[in-house]
Amino acid sequence: MTTLATMKSLSDSEGDPANFGCAWVARHGRIAREDAVVNRRLKEAGFIVVGQTSAPEFGLVSVSESLVHGVTRNPWRTDVTPGGSSGGASASVAAGMVPVAQGGDGGGSIRMPAAFCHLVGLKPSLGRISAGPARPDRWGHSVPAVVTRAVRDTAAVLDAVSGGAPGDRGGPAPLPPGGLAAISIGSATRSRRLIPLPCWIPAASRRSSTP
Repeated sequence: MTTLATMKSLSDSEGDPANFGCAWVARHGRIAREDAVVNRRLKEAGFIVVGQTSAPEFGLVSVSESLVHGVTRNPWRTDVTPGGSSGGASASVAAGMVPVAQGGDGGGSIRMPAAFCHLVGLKPSLGRISAGPARPDRWGHSVPAVVTRAVRDTAAVLDAVSGGAPGDRGGPAPLPPGGLAAISIGSATRSRRLIPLPCWIPAASRRSSTP
């Protein structure tokens, strides 16, 4: 079974414009030569990437506005911002366009828009998801991840896209066997249950998170 996803415009998608929200780069017509690792893994997991989402220039501010993309508005209230820099990603999920949107987080760029749009946003440990192939550690603290509507969806997608890639400089410890989607929740004194794997992401798509 396949489902739809979007990519943040700061992540390369082969054959698509790759201007980082910068008007100067857009005028020079930069086109991505290959998929970012997280984009490729989303496709391998069965997602159909339907488009790019807006971000501020180089993802440097906490609103999603740029001369390239214009002003991105919050689907809950169009007179306020969805935040940034993954504001376009959060807006696409909040508006019901897709269940999963790829974003990136260095200083809150997923977590703030997720909060503004009533969604789930997680910043994984540095290296949990490869930021390759283009200079994987170029920011030193920014990591790719996703925005979803539910914790179990974020856990399942993280299982599918986690892991290192050639050129990465190490990463965190491996996830437990079965990945995040199999972690039990609840206290030791109550009955325990598992976070079920959503039907739209096959168990075979789970990856080892060992870099």
